[in-house]
Amino acid sequence: AGSFPMQMRLADAYEKTGDTPAAMAAYERAAALAPSATGKDSPNVKLAKLAVEQKQPDKALAALEALSKVDANDIGSARTWAGLVAAKGDTKRSAAAYARVASIDPFDLDAQASLGNYALVSGDAATAIRAFRSVLAAGTVDKAAARTYLAEAYLANGQKSEAKKEVLTALELAPQFERAQDLLLTLTQP
Repeated sequence: AGSFPMQMRLADAYEKTGDTPAAMAAYERAAALAPSATGKDSPNVKLAKLAVEQKQPDKALAALEALSKVDANDIGSARTWAGLVAAKGDTKRSAAAYARVASIDPFDLDAQASLGNYALVSGDAATAIRAFRSVLAAGTVDKAAARTYLAEAYLANGQKSEAKKEVLTALELAPQFERAQDLLLTLTQP
């Protein structure tokens, strides 16, 4: 019972026979025995996968958070973790989770945009600015929206002239974009 390899073999056997609760329990024991195990075959990765399949997001989150402390490169697990945290509605944790994804894959436009949005909502305008600049630099298809979000981040950071420049550029790209129009109105009011 105190052997990591034995717990992993046991969990794999339970999983193959369809005994998911027993497999999850064995993966949990294996993770406790070797918390620094990483890679696609780590007990936390396997436990999280089964927990998601069993619609147990809290168990999946716990496994992925434990994994995130020891594996800085598992992009798949980081994306799953970010999605699960976002579904919980926790803005600060979501920003941190998407920051993790963006740090592993800086060209992930969805992660950068999500990071920017969550950072802006949680009051971290500087992080939002960096994220939206990354979205633009990576070549997003929707440049008008990205520039508008960047303008909102600049405004939140007290950089009104930069915000105005970005929103005007957004309106050059998409003159009918209401969000940008509304922001320009806000910026031009005394």
